[in-house]
Amino acid sequence: KIFYLAFGNKTYLFHISSFVLFVISCWMIFILIRRLSGDAFLALISSVFYLIHPLNGIIVNFKTGVVFAVQMMCMTGSLLIFLYTQPKRGTKDEGRGTKSVSGLWSSVFSFSSIFHRPSSFALLFSSLFLFILALFCHESAMALPFYAFLIYAVEKVGSRDFRKVFTDAKSLIAFVLESLRATWPLWITLIFYFLFR
Repeated sequence: KIFYLAFGNKTYLFHISSFVLFVISCWMIFILIRRLSGDAFLALISSVFYLIHPLNGIIVNFKTGVVFAVQMMCMTGSLLIFLYTQPKRGTKDEGRGTKSVSGLWSSVFSFSSIFHRPSSFALLFSSLFLFILALFCHESAMALPFYAFLIYAVEKVGSRDFRKVFTDAKSLIAFVLESLRATWPLWITLIFYFLFR
């Protein structure tokens, strides 16, 4: 409805705005994959494939498809904020958590010195807010807690001996509980979504 109020019946403006939002979501995917892999080339190739994949034509071709671009931006933003509250694997921050937006902005824009350091509560609220917006866009955003769980698990397994985690049931359960503890706000939000929808 916002787009209709802004553009009226000018369909080309719908398509242009949808395309711009889609490109922004691809850029955010680039940032996410670069953060996860540490490889800018892999991130570039992945985001370009996402950009040119035929399934994503619905985002640009249909007026109502803009909701998918906004959903992708919200989901990716929520994951990025979640990731930047976690320590990077193999860094001096490992085990502490980098709870600053300046780390996020420096990765994106490289001029982080002008940003202040908000509390971890502000970052958690921002991540949850974006998750809720993504849920309002489309129900497929319910997968976000699973993504966060898997990303956290992969990041943590990389920083430990892989065999130690999966050799016995006790260490595996402890590892799963640790991953759930790190992602619990997203799970609680998902439960409330199920209860009140």
